[in-house]
Amino acid sequence: MFDITENSFTGQNIFETSTLSGDAITTLDITQADTKFEVVDSFSEKVSLLGVEPSLAIDVAVGSIQTIGATSNLQDHLKNGKRKEAWLLHQIRTVQESLNFSMDMTLYQVSTQVLQTTRATHLVVGIQYGADILFTFFTQEFENRRKEDIKSDLE
Repeated sequence: MFDITENSFTGQNIFETSTLSGDAITTLDITQADTKFEVVDSFSEKVSLLGVEPSLAIDVAVGSIQTIGATSNLQDHLKNGKRKEAWLLHQIRTVQESLNFSMDMTLYQVSTQVLQTTRATHLVVGIQYGADILFTFFTQEFENRRKEDIKSDLE
């Protein structure tokens, strides 16, 4: 369970038991890979390329959360406004697990007490496993160089 107002998991379990039957979780082996190369000039272009939700992008922009991994490059943009960047983003997805709420056993194990007392705004019902690999190439903008020249260097 997730509380978007606090940007954190509540630590609560929606189910009355800690283990679910084998049919309650659907596991799919997925082979998905995507590679993109983009010259990114703005914060909004970076947010779009990474697939970051708008609410999270606002939190990053105002500094209310600390970024790690690929999203730390969003923070770099805010510090280095004159830097021009090109990104090579490779995304891999391998396995997807999701709760199967169509199973009667799964529905009967939901704790109504937790639902009534929680501050959670969202329920996480699935997860995808994989990796995002981001290569960043950049050049610093100097006063006597034109933006177009720097952009062509990156391309």
